[in-house]
Amino acid sequence: MFRVFKGSQSVSKTLSIVGTIPELGALIPNAIAMRDDGRNGDQKRGDGVWSYAAPFAAGTSLFYVYTNSGTPGVWEGLDVPHIRRARVPTIKDSQPCICPSRRSGRCTCKPTTGTPTLPATI
Repeated sequence: MFRVFKGSQSVSKTLSIVGTIPELGALIPNAIAMRDDGRNGDQKRGDGVWSYAAPFAAGTSLFYVYTNSGTPGVWEGLDVPHIRRARVPTIKDSQPCICPSRRSGRCTCKPTTGTPTLPATI
């Protein structure tokens, strides 16, 4: 699960995630839309925290960026200009992981009940 807080950024359409592997758009910008509608892993509609859920094998290295309201397939400039990196941890149970956690900057895995993990901020 990826979560990012829009902070003071205006989002006219959607935040998207793009990375090097097919589950993250295979470097095609604005093809993988994130959600802020309280569905499919997003915790609360309209709270400014955008989410995207996808399965990854343990040990997978992920490289990705977030884009804001661009045209699918067109690089129009990055709203978060640095490339982010995460490595999917090995876990005993199939617990969901949040990438990255604002507290640690790494993927964290824990049961879905309890205090939610804070998202990264744009």
